[in-house]
Amino acid sequence: MATAALPLYAFAAGIFNVGPAATSTETARTQQLPVQPAQSGYQPVTPPAASAFPPIKADPKAMAQFERYPNESDDAYIARMKVVYQRSVADMERVNRENMEKMKALAPPK
Repeated sequence: MATAALPLYAFAAGIFNVGPAATSTETARTQQLPVQPAQSGYQPVTPPAASAFPPIKADPKAMAQFERYPNESDDAYIARMKVVYQRSVADMERVNRENMEKMKALAPPK
């Protein structure tokens, strides 16, 4: 068979478009030069137009309750935050009760 007489690299060179093997040391050195880093011209000047998480927009009046008053001691601030917390817990429980009543009204009778 005629194809068996040719070395395997001859077939690989034809299939993969590989040129002849480099024989000189100069060509071997040129192939080992470091690659230049990719240059990017993109310089963002504005934040992205869209995000998976929309930013939280809080009412400034509601956020003012969390700020410390001038000359307020740590104990007074902590006591005030406990009151704010208790109000929000009571509000959350009220809303949960209202939603549960709505869901029970929408549920089919047993």
